[in-house]
Amino acid sequence: MKIGVAFLSISLMLVIFSLQSCQSDRVYSNSIDIQDEKWAYNQVLEFEWNIEDTASLYRLLLVVDHDLSIPFQNIYVRCKTVYPDQTLISASDVSLELLQENGKPYGECSTGANCKLELLLQDKARFPQLGKYKLSIQQNSRVDPYIGLKKIGLQVFKLGQKDQK
Repeated sequence: MKIGVAFLSISLMLVIFSLQSCQSDRVYSNSIDIQDEKWAYNQVLEFEWNIEDTASLYRLLLVVDHDLSIPFQNIYVRCKTVYPDQTLISASDVSLELLQENGKPYGECSTGANCKLELLLQDKARFPQLGKYKLSIQQNSRVDPYIGLKKIGLQVFKLGQKDQK
């Protein structure tokens, strides 16, 4: 009986420790509300985070909250990333797929048709400079404004891997 209680206690401590270690891997998390759920071309969303470990690899996730009034199954966005020394390291157009072809939303939706979707923006990203990085996201779709988006968030996680360069 004492062995079972000890085993249960150790198991519980390991679960708590693993949950805490997962949370500590998050370097940055922030979201920006879309005013009146209408994302206009001129509303640029800017995220800034600090990198203190240039040897590690990172995962970047976009978190999109939307309702079912979105006009298309996807939205095109233009992403620009800037190094701490203000060098533009990338500018690319990305299609964020929000709905499947049959109209069913990706991600999790509540009964009120509020949906939350996590999209992998970049995996095993490398940040070679110490300091503050900036990601700017601008909607670049067929309509202005793009309706039905509630907020866009960015999460940056440090992976357990080190860069092999």
